[in-house]
Amino acid sequence: MYASPFVDPFEDGNCRIARLLVNYILFRHNYPMLVIRSDDRINYLKALRQCDLLTGKITSDGARATLHQAKPIIDYVSAILENKLTALIQLAKGEISEYIEVKENTVEKVLNALQNNPKTTQADLVKITGLSRRGIEWNIAKLKADGLIERIGGDKGGYWKIN
Repeated sequence: MYASPFVDPFEDGNCRIARLLVNYILFRHNYPMLVIRSDDRINYLKALRQCDLLTGKITSDGARATLHQAKPIIDYVSAILENKLTALIQLAKGEISEYIEVKENTVEKVLNALQNNPKTTQADLVKITGLSRRGIEWNIAKLKADGLIERIGGDKGGYWKIN
């Protein structure tokens, strides 16, 4: 694997400096900092690889990348920042009580797990999805608020009804 010429100025493939520079720019313009979650590393690397294919293997060519050539990483970063800004706005409006960073597809993961087994517990969901307990609680609250699920019966012996 070679370094992404668009994002990483170094050929060793270490993108930490590039991400630090991106966060500095975002911070200076009053945007939230970008966090690339380790569990989303594959998607991040895929976006970088797509940029590599569009710009070529010569690292210095990335300095002259067009918007089209940079589009995969721009789209990836934009989606993360959009989700983060949306959540922060919801927090500021009081629509949510706390901000927990979650991946875009976590709600779907939780909903799929509940559809597969309506008696799934929160502890089971932690194991199935790999999310934290707080992440599970946040996703369940969102699904309930959106009217997609409801709890029938108590925590013991009850089940999730998918609407």
